[in-house]
Amino acid sequence: PHINSGRLRALAVTTAKRSSLLPQVPTVAESGFPGFAIENWQGLFAPTGTPLSVIAQIAEHVAAISADKTFADQLTAQGAVPDFLSPGDFSIFVKGESQKFGKLVKDSGAKGD
Repeated sequence: PHINSGRLRALAVTTAKRSSLLPQVPTVAESGFPGFAIENWQGLFAPTGTPLSVIAQIAEHVAAISADKTFADQLTAQGAVPDFLSPGDFSIFVKGESQKFGKLVKDSGAKGD
């Protein structure tokens, strides 16, 4: 609301695509940092050894909820982009995020205490 009222000026969004809530605000990549994209995401994880039938059943329910228009509209109103990845695709995504941020931490020299 502060951006839309003019009290704050948004310089960029960190996502790969412009936000549907602020289409006039460029992405960081569009602002001169090609390839920059940091997304906020949530996911469900199960313990190793969880039967694939249980994972499939949970995924089916989550996919149905994700496809619900009311649910999607609520997420969109909060600036989120509703999306569903299959368990296999989500696993690939998480591995990619781990590699990306693992490299970032390593390159920064940060140390865990």
